[in-house]
Amino acid sequence: MNIYKLLYVFIQYIARNDTKLKEKKMIGYHVTTDKKITRYKQTGGILPPVRFFPNLYTAQRWAKRTSRDKILQIECNISYPLPDHKPARWTNEIMRKWNHVVMEAP
Repeated sequence: MNIYKLLYVFIQYIARNDTKLKEKKMIGYHVTTDKKITRYKQTGGILPPVRFFPNLYTAQRWAKRTSRDKILQIECNISYPLPDHKPARWTNEIMRKWNHVVMEAP
């Protein structure tokens, strides 16, 4: 089976199960900086791929490790695990809404 046929089958599968997937919303935490938040506002959202953490504790640890001071709470329909970061995930949706989370020491 070639890659195009696999992609076609995957797209058909997503189309069939789209209503089931839209019912499930995942809340995640995106770690960023003030400069990037300004860019997000200019472009109208966080453009894909959007990387995030599934819980606040790991997001706070990553923010401290990378010296990023802003954590945004986002909500997405579909997400996939990042292969090189165990708890981290990513989505190909454009995030147009987010909430600021107060940074606490983990």
